[in-house]
Amino acid sequence: MSKVAIKVLAFFYMISILTTAAEACSMCFKDPHAPSTIALQKSVLFLLGVVFLIFIAFLKFLWSFNRRSKLSAGA
Repeated sequence: MSKVAIKVLAFFYMISILTTAAEACSMCFKDPHAPSTIALQKSVLFLLGVVFLIFIAFLKFLWSFNRRSKLSAGA
């Protein structure tokens, strides 16, 4: 595996660990099994997913600029 692939896998592993800590607090919403609490927990995870997808898209955009600059410098 390349160093980049290992870094990407490590990043996603850390994200999977940190998302468990991002769940909504059942203390604030009383019953942890109430439909509103479950919906709020899922919405927090969904919004985190949207933020990470945008972040990954931005990184891919920067990576493509970097790749293009290397190709044009070598030509």
